[in-house]
Amino acid sequence: MRDYVLELAAKQNGMNAKLNTMREYLQAYILRIMHEEGVFSSTAFIGGTALRFLHNLPRYSQDLDFSLEKSKNLAFASLMKRIKDELSLAGYDVSITFNDRRIVQSAFVKFRRLMKDAGISAFAEQNLVVKIEVDTNPPQGAITETRVVNTYFPLSFLTYTKESLFAGKLHAVLSREYTKGRDFFDIGWYLSKWRGLSP
Repeated sequence: MRDYVLELAAKQNGMNAKLNTMREYLQAYILRIMHEEGVFSSTAFIGGTALRFLHNLPRYSQDLDFSLEKSKNLAFASLMKRIKDELSLAGYDVSITFNDRRIVQSAFVKFRRLMKDAGISAFAEQNLVVKIEVDTNPPQGAITETRVVNTYFPLSFLTYTKESLFAGKLHAVLSREYTKGRDFFDIGWYLSKWRGLSP
């Protein structure tokens, strides 16, 4: 599997294209592991990467964002161990640091040497990183649906409807302490893709 992601990168022109292709494949691989663990029976896939996988958002994100919907218990530490074990079995030199003691549980999945081996970086110690966040106490009122996609792997997700995803994006714009350009890009994209969309 590690050889395959390097092969995918080699087919791309330019460093950004190589990096984005590798990260997206690795995100899909992590999502496949989570799918096999049954995570999406109770956890919704949200955020920019969800928009890209489910609705073809024309930008890349390093984050995998989730919202715990149908229970208030997710064995986050066990899930991170399973992800690390599976990625290691697939040939990746990977480490995971995580914090499961906050309402938004987070992890950083760090792939060592991959960027150097793909010719993206001259430094072996430069990691390719995928961030995972799970909101264990999300705001009420979101409407969920199940979607099936085939981006590298066939997967079935619990996710939010486009109206609920849009509401989350508007909330982010209105409540962030600092401005993120990607939020405004996403709002413009929502309104150009679905005219008259209401949160």
